[in-house]
Amino acid sequence: LLSTAPERGVADDHVAIPPQISFLLRVASELGLSVLHGMTLSALCFVVLRLPLRALRQACLLLVASYAFAAQPLLVFAMRALSWPITPRLEPMLSCIVAGFIVCNPLGERRRLTALLHSTMPPVLCFFFFTTGIGMHLGVLLRAWPMALGLFTIRLVSLAAGSYVGCVIVGAPTHFRRWGWLAYVTQAGMSLGLASEIGEKFPSWGPKLEATLVSVIVLNQLIGPPLFEQALRLAGEDGCGVVDAEEEGKLSPTNELGRNISDQMSVFDATEIMSIVPARRQLSGSYKAIAENWFPS
Repeated sequence: LLSTAPERGVADDHVAIPPQISFLLRVASELGLSVLHGMTLSALCFVVLRLPLRALRQACLLLVASYAFAAQPLLVFAMRALSWPITPRLEPMLSCIVAGFIVCNPLGERRRLTALLHSTMPPVLCFFFFTTGIGMHLGVLLRAWPMALGLFTIRLVSLAAGSYVGCVIVGAPTHFRRWGWLAYVTQAGMSLGLASEIGEKFPSWGPKLEATLVSVIVLNQLIGPPLFEQALRLAGEDGCGVVDAEEEGKLSPTNELGRNISDQMSVFDATEIMSIVPARRQLSGSYKAIAENWFPS
């Protein structure tokens, strides 16, 4: 696709593809291969979810994840073995997004996949953040910390300004305009992946920029969760104090409405229960009492 025909010994009358068309073709081929790879991953995940044993499902899901990121090197090796002049490229992170969308929507396996991910991800995340720490070069950080703090500050200011302008345009309440940006500070997975790619693609200057970006991401990861919690509290959406005494009586398990709710909660899967239990620990007052009646210790 690149206009390098004369260098490859092709006849001079070969018509070179314009750079704009070449760029569009490369982007289209990359997107197409990534989507195709994501469809393959979704089919493999669908098969994994049908396996009988939980440990077997976890092991096979890790194998599928390994294949997701090993597909590009395998593709490069195959193209070189076949002596193809052009090496196609795919984006594994985009493919994983496509696979998750297909499994959770057209295939309708959102609950099973989410539950399996909850039980499989902890060791993966452990190694992921270990590699993140490895990528933080102390010598580079000592020299580049002013740039890291500058990028960190600029990002916070941009989030605050963008959130305020967006809230004004849509007519959001005043407290959303003031505090909504606090919920957007946290970042990790995709940002770390892109920073790592910069370090790999540009070996001359990429590792230094990668170390700087990783330090900014770590700062955002450290202050992001408490800021997000504060944003929920300032917006009045933390669930505290939203149920008065009369509503508590209606929702009690001794009441007919409360029994119906309790019966409905019995059909929740493990993933939904896992998402409710941490929320219970954040509740206070009457709302906490209701949650404790539903989830007795």
